[in-house]
Order: sequence, then C-alpha cells, then structure tokens
Amino acid sequence: MGAIIFFCLTESGNHSIINLDSLDRCERINMIWQLQDAKNKFSEVVDKAIKGEPQEITRRGKKAVVVMSIECYQKLKRGSSNLVEFFSQSPLRGLTFERSKDLPRRVKL
Repeated sequence: MGAIIFFCLTESGNHSIINLDSLDRCERINMIWQLQDAKNKFSEVVDKAIKGEPQEITRRGKKAVVVMSIECYQKLKRGSSNLVEFFSQSPLRGLTFERSKDLPRRVKL
C-alpha cells in the first residue's frame, strides 16, 4: 500500500505536504474537548497527548487546535515538504511522456 499523504494549503497560499505514515506511533484523535473543559482538565489533556493520543479542542463548536506530544509534532514536521520537493521525490520522476500528434476527435455538441 502507498503512503498516506496530507496536503495542507493555508489562506495565505502557503502549502506543505505531510506524510501521515510518519505518525505511526501517534494514534488518531479520539478525544474532542470543548475549550472550557480542556482548560479545567489541562493536565489530563496534556497527559493523554504525551501518551500519543492527540487531543482536539473546539471553540464555540468549531475545531480550533490539537494538542499533541512533542514526539508526534516532530514526526509531523519532519514528514513535511513543499510541493516541488514532493514531486522531485516521486517514483515517476524519470518518466518522459510524448504528446500524441493526432488531430483531436470530432464531438457532436
């Protein structure tokens, strides 16, 4: 099976590509906290994050932030690259394609 890749594009136009396979020891988010609850039980939120369980926190019902261990964060950062680097590392990098010289086909509209 191929790698699981996440492409993130921000509002400012910046982008990064993250190989989610690099987070194998970090479990998926299984706990969602409302901001007030997360503030009241911050130690519990951090303890779960340190154990490899990223914690999602919502504000006014919308997803706001994720608290994760430094290990998960470093793996996430290490797995990121820009779009040019991503395509330059592609196994298809050396392939060349030739464009067909045929005329386009007729289509009834």
